[in-house]
Amino acid sequence: MPTTTETTCGTTLPAGTTCGDCAHIRRCSAMFGHDATDTYCDWAPSRFRPHPTASQEPQP
Repeated sequence: MPTTTETTCGTTLPAGTTCGDCAHIRRCSAMFGHDATDTYCDWAPSRFRPHPTASQEPQP
């Protein structure tokens, strides 16, 4: 898994990713007001987890 970097405003997400790429975007939008375009995580350590793709989601 890519590493993250601590910053003064949170934790920088892995290069090329945004909050919209994270499985937790709905929670962070509600709790912290994050946009899908944000590039840092307010959790320390970061809780960034790539959003599962359709091939990774359980099949009914």
